[in-house]
Amino acid sequence: MAPQRDALLASWLEIGFGGILAAGGYGVLSRKYGLLSDSLISATVVDAKGRLLEASEKLNPDLLFALKGGGGGTYGIVVEATVRLLEIPVVTLARIKYANLEKAVQLFDRYQRWAPDAPAELTFKFNLKPDKIDITMQYLGPKKDLDRLLKDKSGLILPGSIYEATQCDIQGSRGWTPEASIVPAGPKGGWKTVSHLLVPPYCSPPEETRVPQRVRPGGLLAFMSEAAQYRSALFKTPITISGVEALKEAFSAPTTRAWRQMLCRALGPGITKVPPAASAFGHREARLMCEWGVSFGMRKTAAQQPAAVTAPIWAWFERTRGVVAALSEAGAEYNGWINRFDRVENYFGTNYPRLQQIKKKYDPDNVFFNSLSVKPARR
Repeated sequence: MAPQRDALLASWLEIGFGGILAAGGYGVLSRKYGLLSDSLISATVVDAKGRLLEASEKLNPDLLFALKGGGGGTYGIVVEATVRLLEIPVVTLARIKYANLEKAVQLFDRYQRWAPDAPAELTFKFNLKPDKIDITMQYLGPKKDLDRLLKDKSGLILPGSIYEATQCDIQGSRGWTPEASIVPAGPKGGWKTVSHLLVPPYCSPPEETRVPQRVRPGGLLAFMSEAAQYRSALFKTPITISGVEALKEAFSAPTTRAWRQMLCRALGPGITKVPPAASAFGHREARLMCEWGVSFGMRKTAAQQPAAVTAPIWAWFERTRGVVAALSEAGAEYNGWINRFDRVENYFGTNYPRLQQIKKKYDPDNVFFNSLSVKPARR
């Protein structure tokens, strides 16, 4: 199969190009090719004064730096962006499933020690839920090579697991989430649920998996901010066994009517080879990047639930936040998984003061702002 050309897009179909670029741009090809922001060549921006500015290595290079993961709605309105495309070979989608948490500690420890140093062609998600484990993968290569790699070297396929893989092209494998995504249903409005990686994994979602899904007026993101709470954490060193046991205990603890999970992605050479000062994304030394949280589902928000339902869920969320905070790197969060409780400086590490100066230069009056955007430096 001849290689195809594609951009570094997100691993969830509902994440748009502008959103992932503003967050830095972790996607299914990042372990090999880096973040989407690393491939940004230039951008055209409308600034706070209404001027049309070019941002490139030669023109306004500081603005280009800020646009490489410096947060959305902060420095201006990006009306055009140019990125490098990549030649992508054959792709294999795979999944390892465990129906319970019996081997959770052993599996997570193997994953966190092997996956960050695994071949860059292999991208992972370790999905820990209250009653099961899913490890989903995309491999830039043929299925036979992935089969050999996982069975001979990973230590992730243990007795009791289900392993399945499918070889396909990059266009069919762009959406590879382990469960389902909510995507626009079409010109008549509404939303539909599309499953991207079933058992066995499919290269593209079959028609029978598409189920209409209604979302309240105001948009999907507005609804999700009220229906779910997610936090992020980055890890530079492996979590201790006692720490992994604490995570397992936290996620297996009973709550009522809540969907919970922790997704841990292994970073790799495509990301770590870039110096932290080369873009706004400053956490290049991390080995794992994890997202965890709780959701009430897509039918009701927290405000629409009785207190008897929400109280134990929020109590669990706070306990788990404490567990994760004690294990992760202090002050390291990912700009792509925002939460109103985050501290904006935690997204950028040592790059934050530089971003404040850039914000002051291009938008000193803070015309473009939100609760988690970079604020202009005071002096």
